[in-house]
Amino acid sequence: MFNKTVTVCSEQSLIGKGLYKLKVNAALKECYKIKDTLKKKSLIDKDDLSINIVVSDTESNEIKGKYVAYKGYNKDGSKKPLTIHTIENGQLMKVNDIESRGLMNIDLYEESICIYNYSILGNYAEGYLVCNERSKDGYIMNFSNKKVKVFLKNANTHKAYNSVTEYLNKDVL
Repeated sequence: MFNKTVTVCSEQSLIGKGLYKLKVNAALKECYKIKDTLKKKSLIDKDDLSINIVVSDTESNEIKGKYVAYKGYNKDGSKKPLTIHTIENGQLMKVNDIESRGLMNIDLYEESICIYNYSILGNYAEGYLVCNERSKDGYIMNFSNKKVKVFLKNANTHKAYNSVTEYLNKDVL
């Protein structure tokens, strides 16, 4: 019996996808504002590695969080710790972590995918897709509301993380 490696469990209509894309783009504009504020306050410089993070509500088509995570080097060459910021009520706020209820990075030989709010049911991991992409303005992580099921026996490896911070520190930045 053949098992598909990745199965999409929740599919939006064309209009739903379009609305969601508009909301993600609006959220990314907020991420750019966060990054600009960080630059103005000299908390981040052009050589620091940064990621724009957009978090969706898995139950709806809404965006519930917009963040910028960054890491770089001090003038003496030592590494700066990972730092995550958001803007709440017009104020720049440092956050310790982003709520995710765990992440799993899955190596599917030809590509890797990441899921969050996942559970393992037998040979399958089911969760929501983290869409990672590069843009002209840097790296974007979109914690989407697209539910997927992954057949783990077709995966090379899979690794679980307890938090977004742990995942960013070990596998991304």
